[in-house]
Amino acid sequence: LEQSGAGNFYIDLAYSLTGRSPGGPAKAAVVSSGFMGSISGSAVANVVTTGTFSIPLMKRTGYPSHYAAAVEAAASAGGQLMPPIMGAGAFIMSELISEPYLKIALSATVPAFLFYTCVWISIDLEARKTKLKRVPPEEIPPVRSVMNWPTSGPLVLTIVVLLTSMLMGHTPTKAAFFGIMTNLGLFMFTQSISKDQFLHRCKVLLSGVEQAGKGMVTVVTLLICAQIVISMISLTGLGIKLSELIIGASAGSVFLALILAAVVSLIMGMGIPTTAAYVLAASVVGPALNMMGVNVLSAHMFIFYCAILSALTPPVCTAVFTAATIAEANWLKVANVSIRLAIMKYIIPFFFIYRPSILFIGNWYNIIETIFVSWISAYLFAIGTVGYYRLPINVFLRVIILAVALILIIPGMTSDLIGVLFMGGLMVWQRIQTKRLAVSAVEKTVNKW
Repeated sequence: LEQSGAGNFYIDLAYSLTGRSPGGPAKAAVVSSGFMGSISGSAVANVVTTGTFSIPLMKRTGYPSHYAAAVEAAASAGGQLMPPIMGAGAFIMSELISEPYLKIALSATVPAFLFYTCVWISIDLEARKTKLKRVPPEEIPPVRSVMNWPTSGPLVLTIVVLLTSMLMGHTPTKAAFFGIMTNLGLFMFTQSISKDQFLHRCKVLLSGVEQAGKGMVTVVTLLICAQIVISMISLTGLGIKLSELIIGASAGSVFLALILAAVVSLIMGMGIPTTAAYVLAASVVGPALNMMGVNVLSAHMFIFYCAILSALTPPVCTAVFTAATIAEANWLKVANVSIRLAIMKYIIPFFFIYRPSILFIGNWYNIIETIFVSWISAYLFAIGTVGYYRLPINVFLRVIILAVALILIIPGMTSDLIGVLFMGGLMVWQRIQTKRLAVSAVEKTVNKW
């Protein structure tokens, strides 16, 4: 997919869809990084691929260097959460917990949407707050030119074939084979063919095979090393001891156990790719959560999210380092802003435990209720961290907004009503204040004349 033009397609599509809106360059980075991250599965590779385009453009349109780098780092670190591929994490999880791949991919859909919703709203509010420029019209590719058959056809049909094969019950390996063959045939033979073009496509194909081989060597080597560590943990009983330690230190409190499990998963995942980070963390933290009666899918989704937090969390924040290098910015400033933008990545894992219906577990009423409430939580987190909705918000109110957003993790009618009523009240109050300021401005102008 990457060698046949998926990267350029995603980047062009993102810019054509979002470039005209407030914060367009940053929103384009979010969309393109989400697409690319699902394929690559590596936050660092994602930053390098899309950041070389998005970061310079953001800087040209007025974004500070550290903010441009932070947007790219946050967006790229979320690509690993995006179905259907999730950086190969979905396939590994399917093997570990013996659940169908499609169930896992479907379960991950709403959390990924919430994460990117929070990042998107934060960027939009920041752009309105600071009145940042939009993408220059001459740099926005027309949607019609992006969505033409030679560009989008091979990509779209490849994904359709891959997912259809999975729905028909084929193994992930066979579905991937069908996807590769579809992409290969469309890429090689659907466009006008001359001798030079055919030879060029053959070179691109060989380059794709080479890159795939290098990628597999990297991942397989890491997984083999992770398996050695897992075997040693199992043979020495360290995994059980750590699980008992987490349970003992939490004194029976599920919340404290989750905090400890999140910290252990974060440490285990430092500096290594998605799949290896998840496998290592699952071997240590999984038994502890199972002992506390947590649903298996919820537990492993919790571990998966926490294990890949290290891409943004100091001291080993690889995505931050990479983005800061491209933007020539201070990495500590980049880390600070990227964590603020990606705050939902730190919060969503707790939804998995306290509101498992976010993973499509339970009846449809609870699922719809949880999706609505979690969306409000994401919106409030964005408002609280940016400090702006229609007008600037003071520190005291920001603290209250963030507290209400946290309360929504707790299931129950009381917390839901608090969140809904507070969100509605905030929106109405800000709208009234905006109108008052507008009227006041008009009155001042009239009096002046």
